[in-house]
Amino acid sequence: MAPGACPTVSVKPRDSARAKSTKSSVALNNLRASVIPIVVGFHSALAYLGSQPASAFAFDKSPFEWRAFPILDSQRWFGFDIFFAWKTSI
Repeated sequence: MAPGACPTVSVKPRDSARAKSTKSSVALNNLRASVIPIVVGFHSALAYLGSQPASAFAFDKSPFEWRAFPILDSQRWFGFDIFFAWKTSI
């Protein structure tokens, strides 16, 4: 190679069978698009469940319930309990 010349890179064309096998289906993409907001909504509403106790669980007492609900808010809404009942019945 001459001084100052750029090296050449050869690019192989993609195998069409391999390219087809890596594509995901539209149904799987739609399933992902509907499940992700449900999961995010489920976890973001945990602190506002009306069925939770008024104060947070103790960190040092068994059965260590704070691991399931580490944050509890004083502002509650019973609609989240209905959402959780619907979500867990699916």
